[in-house]
Amino acid sequence: MDEIKIPLSKTKLVLMLIGSLAFVYGGVYMIIEPEQSSYKRHSDEFLFFMGIICVLFFVLASFFILKKIFSRKIGLIINEQGIIDNSNAISLGLIKWNDISGISIIKPQVPVFELRTTVSTQKMIILKTDNPEKFIERLRNPILKETLKYNNKIYGSPLTIISSGLNIKFSELENIIKEQMNKWKT
Repeated sequence: MDEIKIPLSKTKLVLMLIGSLAFVYGGVYMIIEPEQSSYKRHSDEFLFFMGIICVLFFVLASFFILKKIFSRKIGLIINEQGIIDNSNAISLGLIKWNDISGISIIKPQVPVFELRTTVSTQKMIILKTDNPEKFIERLRNPILKETLKYNNKIYGSPLTIISSGLNIKFSELENIIKEQMNKWKT
């Protein structure tokens, strides 16, 4: 069987973990001493609340990153059947070529309201599907299920692939997926 295996990048994952833990530290600081913040546009109560949100989100992110660091699974497998993506927190198992109706590349923009601008995030590969519910219903975790519903609403598909945790450049990943889709899609 013709199979392409792209491993997880432990180096990238460790760097993401360090960044995530730095945000946990910053959130804890905002909880413990909101009045010490040099950012005085908001009340101490608001900074305290944002600190709690920050800690909760980045502790969860750190958990998923640690899980990937110690995982023995291959990050992404592409073969004649389809794509198996184990590179992020939501692994849906095999996504068959027949379930993929197209591919698009996006670079989401995140608004920064205080500065009245947007910041670009990393590029994403969107695997278009005519049956998004099939993949959303695979998950039992209600939070992850809502994440897929959100992805479907915002990007037009619940199926997204990013290269941030993989040992490959985004452009190479994009080319491989396009080539393999053309090769195997019936």
